[in-house]
Amino acid sequence: MADKEATLKLTLKSDGFKAGLSDAEKAAKKAGDSMGKQISKGLSDAGKAGLDALKGSISNLKSAVMGVAGIAGGFGVVEFARRAIASESAFKKLAFQIRAGTGEMANWKNMQRDAQATALKFGHTTEEIGKSISDLYQAVGDPKFAQDASKVVAEMATGAHEPLETMTNLAGGLNEKFGITAQQLPDVLASVVSLGNKGGVSVGDLADKIGIIGANAKGAGLDGEKGFKLLVGMLNIADNATGTLKKGITGVTGIIEGITNNTLGESLKKNLQFDLAKAKKQGLEFDDILGQIIEKSGGSHDNLAKVFAGDQLKVVTELAKVYQEGFDSTKGSKAEKTKGAWAAYEQAIADASKSALTVKDIQEEAAREMETPEKKIATAMEKLAQVFTSEKFSHAFTQLSEFIPKVVDTMLKHPLLTGALLSGVPSAIASSV
Repeated sequence: MADKEATLKLTLKSDGFKAGLSDAEKAAKKAGDSMGKQISKGLSDAGKAGLDALKGSISNLKSAVMGVAGIAGGFGVVEFARRAIASESAFKKLAFQIRAGTGEMANWKNMQRDAQATALKFGHTTEEIGKSISDLYQAVGDPKFAQDASKVVAEMATGAHEPLETMTNLAGGLNEKFGITAQQLPDVLASVVSLGNKGGVSVGDLADKIGIIGANAKGAGLDGEKGFKLLVGMLNIADNATGTLKKGITGVTGIIEGITNNTLGESLKKNLQFDLAKAKKQGLEFDDILGQIIEKSGGSHDNLAKVFAGDQLKVVTELAKVYQEGFDSTKGSKAEKTKGAWAAYEQAIADASKSALTVKDIQEEAAREMETPEKKIATAMEKLAQVFTSEKFSHAFTQLSEFIPKVVDTMLKHPLLTGALLSGVPSAIASSV
């Protein structure tokens, strides 16, 4: 029996601890090769030899598993079994949902393997990655995007020190509202993380507000990666104009809604002689429409105040200042000065659209985070947990789930066996968990 036990000794000495962690994967693999057969053999012995054999098989099961699971600080067979069974069920359910919703055949085992690899690479659990894939699929209905995006958000979550659920919600909203693809996600998420660390609004807040922010974005020409980056630029400008990003979001979304729903149309035509409906029919993008409105106002705060108010007025006034400075600093005819004003306006938005945080920054931070003791321990535990999802274990757990209830039912139906049940067998089973 000793040669079948996988043992892992941890001491308080740092060298021993590091050695223990480095041996975890090896010990887990060794256990995985032998334990599935051992469980099946134990169950067979129990069936042949009765209660004594059952008690012995559970004891053997404990000694084999606890040697590997010991570093979990008390986790035993039942916890690892529960996770393995729950993981399998979750991926089977996801595969069914994909087939039912799209007609595509999805292999749950392949999805689980991919999720396991992602979990180990970026410091999450397989269950967390599985939920991320499921949530993304539910949000957008595209299984390929869900699986590809889950890898991106896993790395971004680790590098940005944000919950995986938050980054998942962001990714789903960005695809749904702005049409951001999995390939475009890294750059776009980096922009959002940068915004969320300016103060006033967290990344989690932005994830919650992405639906509101993007509700009218497409109607205002703010779709795709280009459109979203323009929106980021507007939000950065709004942050400076209003003093907080929270107020800035209110101002920008109000302007977008007014342009998209044409609620500003009558006031613009009356006060600035600007035909919003005509501009939209011409297919002008949001920044062009806003620029023309500022041009019509002559960069005047008082003229803009006839149309806008509150945080909206602060945002357009900030841009009008840039426009006016460009106009004043350009020499030449009115046409040349107007051209200079437009160049200054466009440059201001372009500069504001640049993220202070790059994808490379987040990826490097993720790599550093994976070297921390916390992530190393979590990764070691995830490796151990993944051993229990092997085919041998899956078969053994199925046997176990079918066999033990039958044995207990038999005990309860017969007085003599009930006496045995009350006199020690429960403790043997309980001690195994």
